Amino acid sequence: PEIWYLRGLHFRARADYIESLDAISQSVLLAPNNAGLYAELGTAFGLIGDVEQAEYWLDYAVDASANTPEYQQILENFYIETAYVSPSSIIESLAESAFNTENANLLAAYGWALHSTGDSSGGLEQINHALELDPQNARALLNQARILLETDREAEAIPILERVAQTYTPSGQEAQNLLAILAQ
Repeated sequence: PEIWYLRGLHFRARADYIESLDAISQSVLLAPNNAGLYAELGTAFGLIGDVEQAEYWLDYAVDASANTPEYQQILENFYIETAYVSPSSIIESLAESAFNTENANLLAAYGWALHSTGDSSGGLEQINHALELDPQNARALLNQARILLETDREAEAIPILERVAQTYTPSGQEAQNLLAILAQ
């Protein structure tokens, strides 16, 4: 299984995600009790854009690991990142994960997913909860500003964007881009 796993990582590094998925699948077949390989399989499916299979195998990794926190974090990170790409397909999973979490990033992602599916007030509520946990969370602040912009509350959004734009984060760069668009 180790050789197939390494082969999968090799193909992943070369951006050949289909070959990577095939190799990691072979690795899983040879070591069916290895939670780490299930997590890698989930990641491989995510890289080819199969969100449903990615979620299934990442969730399976959590179960196979007896709910080890590291694997739970991998699944939460998947939900955080996927909320921006495909919010409607994972909103139920995000809702379950966000229910009793102290993870501001997860709550911010859930808030954005709610907004993206038409529930802007519910989205802002989740983001406000995220900001109660971590008032400096750039992702939550950016999502808050984006929702305010999309609900015609530009005057409220601009100070938030200016605050986020001062951070050295991907969210800071996105806030700078939004401010530049608004200035046009």
